[in-house]
Amino acid sequence: MNLPNYLIYSEYIFCDICVQYLIDNNTQKIGMGAFPVCKRNKIAEHRPDLLGYDFIRVQPENLHKMSAWSIEPLVQVKCKGDDYPCCFAQGRTMRNSGSTEKLRFKCQEKFDLDDKILVITTLETDAGWDCKHYLEWFKGQQYLIVQTEFINHSASDICLEMLSSFTLGHITPFDSKDASERLKLHRFRSFWSSEARRESLFFEELNLERSWLGISAVSERFGQIGSMPVRGYFPFAAIEDCQESVFWGVMLAYNGSWQMEVEKKQDFACISGGLADREFGHWTKLLRPNQSLKTPKAILSVSDNSLEDLCSRLTSYQVFDMKNEPKTENRLPVFFNDWCSFWGDVSQEKILAILDKLSLMGIDYYIIDAGWYKTRDNDWGASHGDWEYSQEKFPKGMKYIADHIKNKGIKPGIWFEFETVGENSKAFGLYKKNLLHRDGFVLKSGKRAFWDFRDDYVHKYLNDKVIALLKDCGFEYIKIDYNDTIGIGVDSADSLGEGLREHLVGVEKFWKRLREEVPEIVIENCSSGGHRLDPLILSLCDVASFSDAHETDNIPIIAANLHYLVHPVKSLIWAVMRKQSDNKTISYRMASTFFGRPVLSGDIAELNKSSLELIGKYLKLYKKVSHLIRNGISYIDSKTGKSMLYPRGWQSVLRVNQKVKEALLVVHSFGNSKLKSAEINLRSSGWYIAESLLSGVNSEIVNGKIADLTFESDFSSAVILLKKSE
Repeated sequence: MNLPNYLIYSEYIFCDICVQYLIDNNTQKIGMGAFPVCKRNKIAEHRPDLLGYDFIRVQPENLHKMSAWSIEPLVQVKCKGDDYPCCFAQGRTMRNSGSTEKLRFKCQEKFDLDDKILVITTLETDAGWDCKHYLEWFKGQQYLIVQTEFINHSASDICLEMLSSFTLGHITPFDSKDASERLKLHRFRSFWSSEARRESLFFEELNLERSWLGISAVSERFGQIGSMPVRGYFPFAAIEDCQESVFWGVMLAYNGSWQMEVEKKQDFACISGGLADREFGHWTKLLRPNQSLKTPKAILSVSDNSLEDLCSRLTSYQVFDMKNEPKTENRLPVFFNDWCSFWGDVSQEKILAILDKLSLMGIDYYIIDAGWYKTRDNDWGASHGDWEYSQEKFPKGMKYIADHIKNKGIKPGIWFEFETVGENSKAFGLYKKNLLHRDGFVLKSGKRAFWDFRDDYVHKYLNDKVIALLKDCGFEYIKIDYNDTIGIGVDSADSLGEGLREHLVGVEKFWKRLREEVPEIVIENCSSGGHRLDPLILSLCDVASFSDAHETDNIPIIAANLHYLVHPVKSLIWAVMRKQSDNKTISYRMASTFFGRPVLSGDIAELNKSSLELIGKYLKLYKKVSHLIRNGISYIDSKTGKSMLYPRGWQSVLRVNQKVKEALLVVHSFGNSKLKSAEINLRSSGWYIAESLLSGVNSEIVNGKIADLTFESDFSSAVILLKKSE
């Protein structure tokens, strides 16, 4: 690599990832790049300048040796009072500000600890503030964790307007010029009941192409504002070098306003991200002398294989620390939730009427969903917050019903939306000072207001109302729902965005307290379905609702796409049964649950014997293949139309575990399709069908490496357990 003023300051090998810190000898600017170890010999000798181009030769001589690239700074930061970035940047990006330009390398330390390696790089300024960049690698893992800390050593207050969690530059090192038409950006768009639509575009399609002189701030900033981090986009991005099949990827572990930025100012692309900044997220933060701020974590990885492999590396972060996992999670239990049975009009009488059938089906958990606290003439979504059960609907109390569920051999669970308060609750009238405010007014979204988790009284109130009820009644599962967003932020001494960040720190604290107080409880994360499927919340819960797509035809598509973003052991997939459901519909919906964790609902009490027996067959096979859901890599193949709501074509998900020489293949056909057959690459040879549940599908393995499928009808399905020949 041609590095005229740049040196490789240090290099580290973490599993199969090579991390290099590059330093500019003239400015002491330092940055970080990464690539797969096996691709070292493919690194190109890069041009140092733009000499040789006619549009450069005709310029004044001082431009002739303008550098073709520069180091992406290890930290992007902006302090009030410093220069904003130039080159048409303001309003589009705050990267490369005067504050960032002040940073210079001071020192780097490596700590080899029992379970991890920690690299701390310190950057200093003459302005009395420093930044520390933390890179963690847990031994044996295929991802890195990066954070930034800003420290005010000066005698004056400093107000931050931007601080990155991570930056990653030098993409791609495998091209000698500007990597024209070889870089692609992968993102996932997401909305309610339409989670995880993949978007893959070449940089040129996004107009991310360096200018002829390389001075324009060519960047794409995207993210989410509010307390639902998966709304618009997932906090994920990946860049692909399409010629070398190398992928760089990142996920942000944060449950608030976030941003990512992809830039192609010069030859190399770079990506950075973290807290949404002042321009994008209404965020500023005042730091007094000797105060500091640490950013949310970013999870980074690289792969020389595929986007699926990259995402498998990133999502493994979500299940790495499982020491606090309830013991029952070891066997991946099956859940029943009564939401699609009673639609918020739950009662003691209705629950008792279906327990016998659930017990015979082998259901492990019964979750009482919303409405257990409301009176018959009240709205479940406007009366929560007091957390007092309805004596009209539960005359013998919640402990009675929890005990009755246990007596049937099933573990009881219950729904809460404890971060918000319904306008018809007593709490809303009594505790307005303990609610979040904006512009001096209680912040209300529709019928909901929001508790202020910066307030110690809120923690005490919820401990007495939520945690105490769980303990007193013996509930072993809690569904934590969250059904609206706080938006741009709340009143704070600093800014609306900082008020939101401080509040969400308190939310995280209470979630952790709940786990500590009730250690064996299974925690479900739900946010009107999949609005909080970020790595932070996923690391705090055991399972998460994949979507509010309860009975739609696109359930297999949403659930499959989530394999890129959520470890399937965390992903709760609805299987709602109706008394009129035929065998094909039951099979289609049950097959979808093999993308994650089954949660049944619907008219269970009214199903006939043959329907119950069919469901039982799927649950029996599920328990047999659950180890593949916990450990494996997923490969998604599909030929579908543009619409997710009205799907056409077919889709397959192959989940492979080479260590045990087994794989799970789940296939769905969709509607109005002329595609009546599919050939699915099994990624290696030697496979045979060990067991299957087929509904309108014929299957055959060709030469041990191709699954040849034919579809007899629309909306057919197949679940196939594959094994390797000895």
